[in-house]
Amino acid sequence: MIRECPNCGEKVNNDILIACPKCHASFNKPKPSPPLSTTQKADMVKTVRKQLVHDMIWVAGIIALFTGISVYGIYIKLHGIVVERISKQFEEPRIQSVLRNVAETKAEEVLTGLGIMPKDHHKKVEDFSGGWKM
Repeated sequence: MIRECPNCGEKVNNDILIACPKCHASFNKPKPSPPLSTTQKADMVKTVRKQLVHDMIWVAGIIALFTGISVYGIYIKLHGIVVERISKQFEEPRIQSVLRNVAETKAEEVLTGLGIMPKDHHKKVEDFSGGWKM
């Protein structure tokens, strides 16, 4: 089969070649596709985004599998660090005094709410009459 190059006009007697041996132009030029509408473009963007998210999830899963990282493992490690730091902070004398003051204030509020007078807040339970003990 003799084909003519659309670019340089070279005649080639070979139907296996896909490009002209002289200018390397394609014998089978693809037809230009019609322009896309706005809806088609938006659908294409949505499809590409979904595929990218899907691919990223797969890649993250493969990385997690090969590196031994798991979300639960990260959570446990961070939880341990946070608990350790908080417990160290509560050991400080300044924090201890603040906690003591908060506890005393809350206890005074509860006792006052129960009808116990502020002058009686520091009494021992044995000093109250039977009705107050319950």
